[in-house]
Amino acid sequence: MVPMRHLLQRRNFFGGDNMFKYHSHLPKKLWQKNKINPLARQALLMIGHEYVRYLAQQIKLPINTIDITDVFIHGSTTNYYWDRFSDIDLCIVAKLGPMHAKLNGLNIFALNKSLLKTWKSTFHISIFGRSIDITLVDVNDGYDTTHKKVGSCYSLTKDCWINPPIKLNHEKVCQIQRDAYKKYRVIMRQCRYIIRHKMSPDFIDAYLVELQHARIKNMASNYVQPITSYCMAFKLVRNTG
Repeated sequence: MVPMRHLLQRRNFFGGDNMFKYHSHLPKKLWQKNKINPLARQALLMIGHEYVRYLAQQIKLPINTIDITDVFIHGSTTNYYWDRFSDIDLCIVAKLGPMHAKLNGLNIFALNKSLLKTWKSTFHISIFGRSIDITLVDVNDGYDTTHKKVGSCYSLTKDCWINPPIKLNHEKVCQIQRDAYKKYRVIMRQCRYIIRHKMSPDFIDAYLVELQHARIKNMASNYVQPITSYCMAFKLVRNTG
């Protein structure tokens, strides 16, 4: 691991890779005006279907591509707060009843994270240099009321916006930047303390998990406009390495 102090010396909040940037446009290679690049759309649909085939054929889970009802993307690459570290968040909506029955209450979200890590390490798939993060949700498990609450999102199946991004005015962005920087400094002080006192790996893992949980909770409570100061502070910390 690179010492945190070296990372802090190399990078600056007001410039460099970890700066919170709010753009006037969506990622240009991925988007063509208000529509997704047709080649990227086709590639992402293929990736979604291939992942489901992997779950069915290699992992032997009771799921098939005909069970897919929608494939959509969300997250920062569908909004104006993207940066060069942003991956593409791909969500597969499918009929997961048989999988729920076979797994007998096992957390599908956690299982998917583990399986996805193995799948990605085998195939190393990316689009325009951006990695792909895949989630799997059940169309019959509150999808309409819960899983669409992800801020801006674009249906690849229907080739249209589910929730278009909402552009913030300059004053709002500046306020978020100021608040994000304050939260960023608090987290970085905690990171320096952890390194300086050589905290145990178990403590570090627990700390990182808690940061991630806090971010997920914050996004869930602000799903219409996920560009909050805490989420941006999290991105700043993550981008420092």
